[in-house]
Amino acid sequence: LPDLNRIYEVDYFYLPRPNESVESIISSLKNSRQAKEVSNPVLIRGKRYVIKLKEQLTAPPVYCRMNMKSSRGRTFLHSRLVTDGYSVYDESYPRNENFSSWLFVTPKCFSTELPDGEPISQLRFFKGSSFLSKKDLMREIGKTRFINDPNAPTLFDIPIVKVLGDEIGATPL
Repeated sequence: LPDLNRIYEVDYFYLPRPNESVESIISSLKNSRQAKEVSNPVLIRGKRYVIKLKEQLTAPPVYCRMNMKSSRGRTFLHSRLVTDGYSVYDESYPRNENFSSWLFVTPKCFSTELPDGEPISQLRFFKGSSFLSKKDLMREIGKTRFINDPNAPTLFDIPIVKVLGDEIGATPL
């Protein structure tokens, strides 16, 4: 859930480097007048915001992946998860208990009010590795006749799947 007392409008935002906190990035942006604290939970279309999350994850042996809640996706409120010390959007590998998570939010079509207690996004938790190796991916592709076409073109040595005329390529890891 967003902390409505910790909303910052930013001109731009960059992902934290290892051991860098989002709070320090915001502080730096505020010092250069590229960020300002917002007291009203109305997000203006076309503006960019960084919002602290109320929840704090401790360091379980999990991997987290964030995606927008479908109801917020339909209102074109684009959000990305940003975590202290991690330079990738929408993912988190909690390493210690002193990190915080934030949302980078942009209303795309119209201004939106954030009611208190209204979730913007959702986290999915995974224990261990949830990724397939290239070998495992190829084995799974080979099990299904629907996508196992020896004459299909390839992308990075992985067959391209044709579904109703559209091409969907699997990306190697």
